[in-house]
Amino acid sequence: NTFFSHISFIHHLITPLWLLCLIGILTHMIIFSHKYLKSFSLENVYPSWTVLYIGIAIAGLTAPVSGYFFMGKLTVIYGFIATCIVLPLVFKRLKAYPLQTSIRPNTSTICAPFSLVSAAYVLAFPEAHVFVVILFLILSQVFYFYIVFQLPKLLREPFSPVFSAFTFPLVISATALKNSMPILIFPEIWNGLLMFETVLATVI
Repeated sequence: NTFFSHISFIHHLITPLWLLCLIGILTHMIIFSHKYLKSFSLENVYPSWTVLYIGIAIAGLTAPVSGYFFMGKLTVIYGFIATCIVLPLVFKRLKAYPLQTSIRPNTSTICAPFSLVSAAYVLAFPEAHVFVVILFLILSQVFYFYIVFQLPKLLREPFSPVFSAFTFPLVISATALKNSMPILIFPEIWNGLLMFETVLATVI
C-alpha cells in the first residue's frame, strides 16, 4: 500500500488480497492441525509451530491497511493465547528431544510470537493500553535476547536453507520495539536498542 498506493487498481486489490491471505492462513492451520494434532506426538513439535499458529496475528499488524480492525484485534488476542499454549510445548519438546544439528537454526523462531503480538497490538488497537504495550514488549524482548545470545552457536552450524529462519523473528522483534516507542519514556535509550536490533536484522 505504501509503495503502490498511487496505482488505483492496486488500491482496490488490497482488501480482497488481504482476505484471501487470511483465508489461506486459516486453511493451512486447519489442514496442518488435522494431520499433526489428530495423532499428537511431542517429537513432531518444532519451534516453527509458533509461526504456523501465531502467524495469523499478522492480520493485526496490517489492520490499518485493510481497515478490518475488529478482525485484527481478534487475531492479536488469539495470537497471545496461542503463544501461551504453543511456546511451553516447544520448550518441552526441545528439552525432551533436542533438535538435530541441521535444523537447530529453527530455534530462532521462538522469539517471533510475542514480538508479532506486540507489534500488531499497537496497530490493531488504536486505544492501546500502556500496561499491555509494556507487558508485550518485555515478553518480546526477553525471548529476543534469549535467541540473540544463542546466535553465535547457531550460526556456527553448517549452512543450510534453515538459516532463513533467522530473518523474520529478528525483523519482527525490531518492529515490535519501533511500534511501541511512541508510548515509552527515555526515547534515547530505546533508539539505541532499536538501532542495534535493526542493524542485527539487516546483517543476518
